[in-house]
Amino acid sequence: VPSTLFTTQEGILAPIVTTLPANNQTHASATLNASYVIGNETILSKGFAYKVSTTPTWTIQNVTDTSTTFSYSATQLTSNSTYDVKAFVVTPTDTTFGDIVNFTTLPVVLPNVTTDSVSNITQTSAIFYGTIQPNTEEIEARGFQYKLTTETWEDAINISATGVNSINSNPTTLTSGNIYEVRAYARTATA
Repeated sequence: VPSTLFTTQEGILAPIVTTLPANNQTHASATLNASYVIGNETILSKGFAYKVSTTPTWTIQNVTDTSTTFSYSATQLTSNSTYDVKAFVVTPTDTTFGDIVNFTTLPVVLPNVTTDSVSNITQTSAIFYGTIQPNTEEIEARGFQYKLTTETWEDAINISATGVNSINSNPTTLTSGNIYEVRAYARTATA
């Protein structure tokens, strides 16, 4: 009886996915990194799943990089928080995940604000001077608050300032013979 030769199908060899440590952390962003070794299937997509460690919901982010080492700059993260991240590769038969890696975003550091001096004092006006040293967040507004010494800061008048780091403002609605207090301010997204 003559014999017949045949070959069995190759087994599916899944890609090996490695989630690498995140880097470039700020208070609101981090660069996620990964690599993979291709198996014997076509890669359909790849990316990252990430979340705050204490929450159940993952954010899924596909990346279009065609190399076997890839990264993604995650933004709008919560400051001073620990995140879980895992890389993934999708093939026609499955999604393969790398191990979960943790990273922590940096805390928000508020700007340093100094009220420097008051000059050119008249009956109804003065010039306020201050200094602002930005830190982790962009300055959205800068200026001064001033009030009578008999009032609380909740009753203070806000006046915007000119300048970036060295600021000044010229209120012209002061009343004659009163004692005022003044303080510089800088407003950011969180403070």
